[in-house]
Amino acid sequence: MTLSTKELKAGMQFSKPVYVDGQNLLVPPRIPIKQKDIDRLIRWEIFYVETEGEVLSEDEIGNPEQNASMEPSDNQPGFDAYSNSIDVLNDFYQLIREEELDQIRAFRSQIEEIGRTLLDAVEKSPDFFQLLLLNRKNEHSRAISAINTAIIAVQIAKNLNLARNQLLQILIGCLLCDLGMLRISDEVLNKTGKLNPSDMILIKKHPLLSYQIITKELKLPDEIAQVALYHHEKWDGTGYPKGLKGTKIPLFARIARIADSYEAMMSKRPYRSHLIGYNAMKTILSDNGTKFDPNLLKIFLKCIGIYPIGSFVLLNDGRVGKILELNKNAPMRPILVIIFDEDGNKSEDEIVVNLSEESNLFIIKAIDPSELKD
Repeated sequence: MTLSTKELKAGMQFSKPVYVDGQNLLVPPRIPIKQKDIDRLIRWEIFYVETEGEVLSEDEIGNPEQNASMEPSDNQPGFDAYSNSIDVLNDFYQLIREEELDQIRAFRSQIEEIGRTLLDAVEKSPDFFQLLLLNRKNEHSRAISAINTAIIAVQIAKNLNLARNQLLQILIGCLLCDLGMLRISDEVLNKTGKLNPSDMILIKKHPLLSYQIITKELKLPDEIAQVALYHHEKWDGTGYPKGLKGTKIPLFARIARIADSYEAMMSKRPYRSHLIGYNAMKTILSDNGTKFDPNLLKIFLKCIGIYPIGSFVLLNDGRVGKILELNKNAPMRPILVIIFDEDGNKSEDEIVVNLSEESNLFIIKAIDPSELKD
């Protein structure tokens, strides 16, 4: 069932999950839609939502039945934390652009609160990566990219058994690592096609500008500022601004390098079309010790998987599925839900397939979500 955003009312509940663009969870079953959810859809220029369920009547809402939903109910708080952080971070970026020093310093506590809120959300919802695939047609793309990068970086860092305060430093560092870009002209930032040498000189100054903003204007710790300063250094020493090599690059910056690169490949830029999750992962894994710490790449693969949660794949029997869960011991054989049958018809039943238990089934290729639209 497809519903216009205009048809949605605060308090409505559905018997099955409601999705944006047929893939991204808006609300789980029997969870009321909030007005802020509707306002968010309008702000993001999303004109319709989809569900395989029905609108629940007042009697059904009052006497809910057990629902074998595949979507964890704690995704909703995560979605709220994600959306609210976008709004706050976007306001902060505007202050950075306008160089409002007094207000910038006053914003420090809000940035730290964003960090704690997002860290809590990531820890509560291991499938938080589905938010990376949200529709990006809105005015907050820089904030979204920073938050996505921070979420990915924290997932990598968690596997290193770092303390919570260190996770928070990495997360906040990723939120702020591109502040220097806001002090570069829009003419350069929005330029299509290849950047000329003078443009590249300006772009390569942004890590130092970010470091100065973080340490001098925000008065945040150097551990956070180093994420911004060194996140464009490369494992082989060919990065910038200092050409550091290998483990001389601070650990937090090495983590941010991977997260930032993956997020950039997943996003749309004026000079580059987006890559789907599988192609982005394949590109990063083919690095061969040039840009990224090889040991961190292994951890990254364990976190994200060859086929990221929320991505679509074609099976050898012709069916199309959406990845629900990773098999960390078998990255090529995740758990998925069937979306389309072998004849291309949308599946009416919730058929969950664990490829590690189905020896005759395997993934042929990843599918760009745009290929699935009617």
